[in-house]
Amino acid sequence: WGWVRCRKQAHPAEGCSRRPGAFFLCCRGQNAGLPAFICAGSLFAQTSTVSGVWERGKTKAVKMFKIVEGGNLSEVATSALGEDGSFRMTFTPEQEGYFVLGTSSSVFQNRYTFYMKPGDPLNVRILPESYELIGKENTAENKEMARWHDFIFPLEDKAVYFMGKHSTYVDFFPLLEEKLDKLGSYKVKKTKNKVFDTTFADFRKYDLLFNAVQFIYTVRTAHPQKEDFIDYYRQIDIP
Repeated sequence: WGWVRCRKQAHPAEGCSRRPGAFFLCCRGQNAGLPAFICAGSLFAQTSTVSGVWERGKTKAVKMFKIVEGGNLSEVATSALGEDGSFRMTFTPEQEGYFVLGTSSSVFQNRYTFYMKPGDPLNVRILPESYELIGKENTAENKEMARWHDFIFPLEDKAVYFMGKHSTYVDFFPLLEEKLDKLGSYKVKKTKNKVFDTTFADFRKYDLLFNAVQFIYTVRTAHPQKEDFIDYYRQIDIP
């Protein structure tokens, strides 16, 4: 990419609007000579737009993070919230994968994971306790992410958003066992993205594990003794 000075003789096409001596943005190399509105198309097509409405708390800004080494989050885009809670931001994913929408990289609350490919749109409404996809442009991958979140939400609500919930292992362990029983009949809808379909199986496994472990490591009014743990915890095997 570079700025090129227009030579009238080099652009004899009828109707050319560029004046002799004017500069225009153009691809160099193989596509050299193509005007910006043609060359830039392939670049802009890689830009992903994340938009929606934040209806939770007094947040001033919402951010998009990529997941880096060690599971840490690195900010790739940010948007201030409008008076109505609306937000909009763009970024260019270096490669397809899992990204996190939220307010902070250092806390587990107020953030949700989505799957983005270069050029994918994401339209979402953050509700007081959960989220929902809005509009008609969301991808098949993120529809599956949202379906899974709906399934796991009762566990997440007690494990992550525990303040004021007064939940202990007495009610959480039976709920976890109920979800584990339903996993066998949980039907995953295949997308046309083989990379996502493969990695999504691991995502569900570790998302469930995260909520199960997060619950027992947070402040509660009662904590389980060794004999209280259900078999799921005894069988945890992280490679």
